[in-house]
Amino acid sequence: MRTPAVIAATLVSCSLLAFADVTLVEDGQARAAIVIPAEPLPVEQYAADELAYHVERATGVLLPIATEADLPEAEAYVFIGATKAAAEAGIDTAALAWEETVLRTEGNRVIIAGQDEDGDPLSTETSAGTLWGVYELLERDLGVVWMWPGELGTHVPQTDSVVFRPELAAGMTVSFTADGVRVTDERFEPWLLQRGIRAGNMMRGEPPTQRFTPEARAAYLHDQSVFVRRHRMGRNHPLSYGHAFNSWWDSYGAEHPEWFQLVNDRRGP
Repeated sequence: MRTPAVIAATLVSCSLLAFADVTLVEDGQARAAIVIPAEPLPVEQYAADELAYHVERATGVLLPIATEADLPEAEAYVFIGATKAAAEAGIDTAALAWEETVLRTEGNRVIIAGQDEDGDPLSTETSAGTLWGVYELLERDLGVVWMWPGELGTHVPQTDSVVFRPELAAGMTVSFTADGVRVTDERFEPWLLQRGIRAGNMMRGEPPTQRFTPEARAAYLHDQSVFVRRHRMGRNHPLSYGHAFNSWWDSYGAEHPEWFQLVNDRRGP
């Protein structure tokens, strides 16, 4: 008959085994492969690419990316997205909340799964829970900091080993319906100049010589989108603010003209 102490020790050992450290890179050598579903969503593919990119910047080692159907031999695996491995671990990505993330280590496996949508991974209206999980580990376990858009604003500490640790196993949900910052994009040109620093595009009417080239502008806009997503910005509800009442006259003008301004004896928007 086992004593309570033996039983407790056995349970602790099993728990530690289930949440053992998982080594991705050791002494400058790849120890792990990144695994995505057989038919990955764009978000899942992008999450795998982002993980590989930052690990390579930290170590100089490019981890291979493969599908579950083509699983390579490796000492450890990082499963990204709605993989069979995630399902076997009891993670039902379809049941997760908007942008919810589940991080788990089991034996030699790291499982990063979240609630994702089939859309542009750089769009703030595409749910990207799996991508958020990758960024969480890059920040907490690799020390990555994204200070401003572009490679120059990305700080990746140099190391010869990368280990994902068991205390990172967690489930996380977003706290806001919408979060973000207003950045320059192709939809508008900013009008504001401050201290001679221009916010991306130029003011309308400025000489072409003071504008970005088309190539530089495209790169700038892309870097902004990447930066915003790396800070987990997105929204699951379309919000209209600032110019929020543009459509109210069409919707309510006939029934409630008194809601609107009276100018020269005439109601209107």
